Amino acid sequence: MKKQLAKKQSLPIQLEQSGPADLSDRLEFEELNRGIIRFDEAIDEFNTSDYMRKISYLESKGFKKIRFFITSPGGSAYHAMALYDRLIALKNNKIKTEAYVEGMAASAASMIILQAMQKRFATANARFLIHEPRRWVSFSMERASDMQDSTKEMVTLSGIVLNIMAKRCKISRSQLSNMITRKEIWMSSIEALKIGLIDGIVK
Repeated sequence: MKKQLAKKQSLPIQLEQSGPADLSDRLEFEELNRGIIRFDEAIDEFNTSDYMRKISYLESKGFKKIRFFITSPGGSAYHAMALYDRLIALKNNKIKTEAYVEGMAASAASMIILQAMQKRFATANARFLIHEPRRWVSFSMERASDMQDSTKEMVTLSGIVLNIMAKRCKISRSQLSNMITRKEIWMSSIEALKIGLIDGIVK
């Protein structure tokens, strides 16, 4: 007997009056209808689409405040910037956003996503990672001109990310650049608070 595999759809697409049947999905559905979205996975093309749908769902329901709980290893800077622009648009539409970092906000999650939130909080033991934007290359051959184009794009991308961070942090753009150039910087919640990466620590 052949088994039929059902493709799981993102929550706002599969919602019915009775709500989803699966326990995990049901709990997520209940949180969503309290104005809560969890950024708890890598920021990639699949998860970004899911996050976008959830934001649009809450916006269509007339929510005036959305709370985001973040435990993310980061991911694509490009997908993170798409989310950044979407979150900034919420602010322009008079919708408040609050972020709560639990566990960690690494890379694009701390340097881009977190900086789009109007209020940014973290638990006492949360960890943060900031570094230069990276480009992953796997088993591919490049011409010298390709490498020049890639380098130019990475420099541009680094500048955009630094500008995003400098708008909210308590240290200058040049200080931020010096911090992350050729280095990975892990920080505690207290250290993140000192440089203005977050606004407060939840005790």
